[in-house]
Amino acid sequence: LLKMTDENVSVRARVLNSIPKSKLFLKDSQLQHQSVRDQIISKFEKYGISEDQLILEGSSPRKEYLECYNRVDIVLSPYPYGGGTTNVEALWMGVPAIIKRGDYLLSHLGETIANNGGLKHWIANDEDDYVAKAIKFSSNLDDLGKLRQGLRKQVLNSSLLNPKKFTKHFETALWGMWKELQTENKNV
Repeated sequence: LLKMTDENVSVRARVLNSIPKSKLFLKDSQLQHQSVRDQIISKFEKYGISEDQLILEGSSPRKEYLECYNRVDIVLSPYPYGGGTTNVEALWMGVPAIIKRGDYLLSHLGETIANNGGLKHWIANDEDDYVAKAIKFSSNLDDLGKLRQGLRKQVLNSSLLNPKKFTKHFETALWGMWKELQTENKNV
């Protein structure tokens, strides 16, 4: 919930207001407290989102937590600090995440996950693109369903969850940087 800044709330509200009958599901241990739930509801009401468009749940055992992804169509990753563990778990559970491109090191985590998971077209350049992608990807449930059915396999075959493939790509990148440095040093 620390990532639920006014900026994140306003963008999520734009998504909810643009997609009829859509709901936002937030799950956090703090949501077990009514005062926290009331704060979140109040934040969204400022942007025209009613309480019935929000599903707010507290913590649950790990197995039940992962099963919650079966109730979600698309993850709206927060920014500037994207959901690292949450994004990987979502992909593992077959749920794609919309990511906003970052401006600095920590804000690139979501991009790294999406790129390595084979979902680079799910990376938004800015807030308008983020909202547009949410609308586009949620408007074709057949395509979304097909993606979700094969997403775990796709991620397992990607460098994201394939240590040998990741190591090979990482090694190639390091050698490439080393060679580039050698070339630069010769030109100095």
